[in-house]
Amino acid sequence: MAQATRRRASAFARDASGVSAIEFALIAPILLLLMMASVEFQRYLRTSRQLANAADQIATLVAQRSETLPNWDALSEDFDSAYQSFPEAPLRADVGTWRTVLRHRIAQASFSKVSPTCTTNCAYNAKMSWMWGSGAAPTGMARQCGALTLAPDGAEPSGDSIPERLVGPGSVIIVDLFFDYYPVFGSTLVQPVTMAKTGYAFPRFVSSFTPTGGATGQAVVCP
Repeated sequence: MAQATRRRASAFARDASGVSAIEFALIAPILLLLMMASVEFQRYLRTSRQLANAADQIATLVAQRSETLPNWDALSEDFDSAYQSFPEAPLRADVGTWRTVLRHRIAQASFSKVSPTCTTNCAYNAKMSWMWGSGAAPTGMARQCGALTLAPDGAEPSGDSIPERLVGPGSVIIVDLFFDYYPVFGSTLVQPVTMAKTGYAFPRFVSSFTPTGGATGQAVVCP
């Protein structure tokens, strides 16, 4: 009897028929989490790239205007190009409210010589000329009238600075786009991540311009 019991115990110890199922049950959740994280990371990178492209596209459209005194509504038309170039915003809102999902600032920074008599290798100051947009900017990205700090190449964009490499004669168009990214997986547990991308473009046909007329949104002309 004891010998038969030992044989059965030994056979049970050698039986590996259920090991694979147990291993799969332990590893499957980890593999599933890795897969979801990979999908989410790829989606985040794609959205970030599309947002950056949309900012560059809007800045380019504004910079191509030839009027010295365009209407504020013209900027609205240029911003509307983001409806096609950044599909995440329309997906998150109805056609009439997608602008509230994609918060934005379109602005112009003007440059002036530090020394008015300088003719070569001149140093320049930068200040805000005007801005237009809607929605609240994230911390550190709000634009205000006044002088801008010259930031070194590679520095993170901010509302009170401009890349030093852009500063020179004339002006530059600045487009800031802000978008709250909600993950597909775990959106009820994870707070949205606010993306901020900035695009720049030099005016092509005029050195600078100032929009006029009635405006919707937050339109400011700096003194």
